[in-house]
Amino acid sequence: MASENQMNQLKNVANEILSIDENKLLRPSLGEESLKEDFAPKWLAIQKKVKFLLQYSHELHDEQIQNIFGTLNSIRGQMQQQAQGQNADYVARRPGFLTNIDQQLEELKRYWPPVVTAAVEARRFLEDEGVRQEYEQTIESIKKESESALQQVQGEAQKTIEEARVLAEQIEKRARLTAARISVKEAQE
Repeated sequence: MASENQMNQLKNVANEILSIDENKLLRPSLGEESLKEDFAPKWLAIQKKVKFLLQYSHELHDEQIQNIFGTLNSIRGQMQQQAQGQNADYVARRPGFLTNIDQQLEELKRYWPPVVTAAVEARRFLEDEGVRQEYEQTIESIKKESESALQQVQGEAQKTIEEARVLAEQIEKRARLTAARISVKEAQE
């Protein structure tokens, strides 16, 4: 189990990564020189991994945390540097930034299996009871979503029926007025 000191370091670097200003990092206003196309999917993957780590890293060994921390700290530093640079520096550093981030993400893969193992154990997927509980939770979630969707559909159906009824009444009134005008005209003739 990870020590409190190691966990605090990991949490700090993770929170710093998650707090990086996405607009400054991606800079969509730079057009083709922005990182929006090339880095946005990687940015989402980094955020997902960091959140996953925060959830399950407490079960890791200090050495594993230390390795992950080093890689994340490097990723954080590179992203902060890229986000804080002026536009000219941003464009000049862009190719090296992308290469370095790719290398760091590959490095993170070396340390990722223990994180996945911790998640599997925490979720009790290896136990029949754990799988059953996860299945029941999923079924319950699906039931709630289905009931909510059904209520929404029923509400929309009632609304549509009411609108159709009002429209039918309006058509009927117009038809009566038209018929009344025709009857008066015929009576006059």
